[in-house]
Amino acid sequence: MVEGKKSIYAFGVFVVVLEGAIMLLLRVLGLAGTPLGVILDVFLLAAGVVAGGVFFLKRPFLNEYRGKEETLRDLEELSRLGGVVFYRARVAKGSSGRWEPRVEFVSRSAREVLGYDPAEVGPDFRWWMERIHPDERERVVSEAYAVFSEGEGEQVYRFRDASGNYQWVRDRYEVTFGPGGVPAELRGVWVVVTEEAERERRLEKVTLRLETMLRAAERINRSLQVDEVLKNLVLSALELVDSEAGGAGVYRDGKVVFTRYIEREREHQVRYEFPPGRGVPGWVLENRKPYITNDAARDPVVIREIQKALGFRNLIDVPILDPEGNVLGCFEIHNKRGGGYTEEDVFLLTALAEVASVAMRNALMMEKIRETTERQRLLYAAIEQAGEAVMLTDAERKIIYVNPAFERVTGYSRDEVLGKTPAILRSGAHPPEFYEDLHGKIYAGQTWQGTFVNRKKDGSLYTEDAVISPVTDEEGNITHFVSVKRDVTEKMAMEEQLRHSQKLESVGRLAGGIAHDINNYLSALAGYAEVLKMRYRQEREIQEKLEKILDTVFRCSDLIAQLLAFSRKTPSSPRVVDVNERLETLRKMLSRLIGERIEFSFIPGEGDLNVKIDPLHLEQVVVNLVVNARDAMPDGGRLVIETRKVLFDDAYLRKRPLVRPGEYVMVSVSDTGVGIPKEIQDRIFEPFFTTKGKERGSGLGLSTVYGIVKQNNGYIWVYSEPGKGTTFKVYFPLCREEAEEIEGSGSPPPRLSLSGRRILYVEDNEDVRTALVEFLRGEGAEVVSATSAEEALEVSQGKDFHLLITDVVMPGKSGRELADILKARQGTLRVLFTTGYSDREVIRFGVSGDEEVLLRKPFRREELLEKVRLLLQDDSTEAS
Repeated sequence: MVEGKKSIYAFGVFVVVLEGAIMLLLRVLGLAGTPLGVILDVFLLAAGVVAGGVFFLKRPFLNEYRGKEETLRDLEELSRLGGVVFYRARVAKGSSGRWEPRVEFVSRSAREVLGYDPAEVGPDFRWWMERIHPDERERVVSEAYAVFSEGEGEQVYRFRDASGNYQWVRDRYEVTFGPGGVPAELRGVWVVVTEEAERERRLEKVTLRLETMLRAAERINRSLQVDEVLKNLVLSALELVDSEAGGAGVYRDGKVVFTRYIEREREHQVRYEFPPGRGVPGWVLENRKPYITNDAARDPVVIREIQKALGFRNLIDVPILDPEGNVLGCFEIHNKRGGGYTEEDVFLLTALAEVASVAMRNALMMEKIRETTERQRLLYAAIEQAGEAVMLTDAERKIIYVNPAFERVTGYSRDEVLGKTPAILRSGAHPPEFYEDLHGKIYAGQTWQGTFVNRKKDGSLYTEDAVISPVTDEEGNITHFVSVKRDVTEKMAMEEQLRHSQKLESVGRLAGGIAHDINNYLSALAGYAEVLKMRYRQEREIQEKLEKILDTVFRCSDLIAQLLAFSRKTPSSPRVVDVNERLETLRKMLSRLIGERIEFSFIPGEGDLNVKIDPLHLEQVVVNLVVNARDAMPDGGRLVIETRKVLFDDAYLRKRPLVRPGEYVMVSVSDTGVGIPKEIQDRIFEPFFTTKGKERGSGLGLSTVYGIVKQNNGYIWVYSEPGKGTTFKVYFPLCREEAEEIEGSGSPPPRLSLSGRRILYVEDNEDVRTALVEFLRGEGAEVVSATSAEEALEVSQGKDFHLLITDVVMPGKSGRELADILKARQGTLRVLFTTGYSDREVIRFGVSGDEEVLLRKPFRREELLEKVRLLLQDDSTEAS
């Protein structure tokens, strides 16, 4: 026996021993013979065999058998490993003068792996080239020719099999050289790696798009200028879906106005106006949803003159909507080349539009603020420039004049500052070099412009933008300096507040965006666990482990629910609630929660303090704030909850210009704990930010509070100093309606057998679908499954079902559309919707949690059965 065969047999013994060890472990764990054990056994055997095949394809193996008679026989033997094709070719000069291989041998496995009879393969080198994917042909052929100088090589590319489909193959080859270094023979192997390559390609695509989306969010949110937001939005859209050009417009005076058109390399100023119904932007404005066309030249909605002028063939136009669904603007992307856009592109651009919505709202708000400020400045300039502080000094920098605005800003009267220098306002916030630079410029005859942090007469600090210019006489000598200053303290605080709000909004949108995918994974895991629980009812140890898996799944689900609360997408059932009454019912529970070392008091406000909110959300806000206060007082202290009615009037709005005026119900939670340092107060509402350590908090308590408050159109502010305690003040809009009675949950529906019930189940996620189908069949139901609405319509043709269970959001038709079609066919059909998306997304697809039977992923077996039996309990007739 030759050494090569010894190695093969030795490796075979190794695989058998390894499999035996694994099966022994499975028996010890009680899993031998189960589906899990069989799958693992087959997987290990296949992996070992394939790995063995690849091992023996390495260069030492080929070198060892080079020139031996049994080479072909041994290669044929190894080809039975599966997924592997061996080949050998003679190398000679072709008519073009280049070295060309002519195939002399192909292993029989070519028939199983690629569908080709070995006799069909070659011998001409062109046979191989023509079956390489056109996008990769030039690269692959070029690298293949290099083997005649380098001696060996390896490539991964797409190769067309006999059925016309492209398979990913890993091609490893080497050349043997004859006398004088002339290439004589080419030997190699194809290994099919389609699944691995597709998985890597999908992962790379998802990763690239996620990185692009994150960059886009950062780029779009960078500016508070409307034009800059639109420009960055278009650039981000072009990058996200690989397009050549596009434009964006803002909604003004009842129409969308486009002012810029951007190509990859340059930007054009344009002026296109689209009222409702005119062109694609007008259609989007009227319908408030995206528009896609891959044949713009023939599309009746596209304006022909614009299409010809810009030369595009494909188009997507997406609206930018505020949370109430109002149009803020829209953006388009175009391609002049062939191919086309997909629904996936529309989905990505819709997500991008949601990110841009925050920046657009902030930019439009700042635009209004700037317009108001400019009008005020012009008005005050006519009255002794009263809107801005003006100070005039002589050449020695002694003050000789200040206007009334200066007195109002600084607190100093004119008489108090005349004859003194501007140093009277110095706060110590600037180093000496700052003033040296200032004086150097103005004494050199230049205008200085910058920002001061100065001190008022009462000792408080303020920030002002200043322009200091020298005044010269006819000979050019400096005689005076004039300073025009504007107090920007509130403006800077407002911009900081806007940036902070924008940051939290972006994080929230990202959190809400990933919730659906995670819920799908959790649903699949829960479904398989429930199936295994049914299968191993008598195995107590297995039941306990599966229950732990389910507990972990739903703890993860709770975490996702908290993220949804922060992103303001948590499901809710708002009703009119008396805040005092609700907190009074919580009082005993809160006392137990904080313990005996903390003194607790509740001070209810007078009158009807009613707000419209989900009662559970109100409780969640209060409990989270109380827990936060308790943790701030490890050695005991005092906790006070207080409620009262407040009015946000004009005086209050000047301090907080982003607040909406009106009456609110305030709930304040105050403690005497350690307090919160000022430098981290801006971060306390961020998800996962905590100062308590991993063992004491997830960092989602305050972010959950923030999300619920914002979801209910409220506000929350914190007042705290280290060592002096903390007060959180939450404001909800006052509701004039009377509080509602909260009904009990009622008795559960009677248990109903699913035996003989016919169910159509539609779910595009394979793992979720497989687990739930097996579970329902285990309960006795007859289940027909489909991966899409289109497939469901096909398989249900001519059949009646008792129940349709369908995911809401799917590629193609939605669950809502499918349900409407099937109910038109069969009026008695009951429908149960499932989803891992937020309320906002579900409503967008036409399903309301208040009106429809809706089950949120992940769900327990009991929840599913309860919903199914609730729908079927009144259905006493069998579908025919």
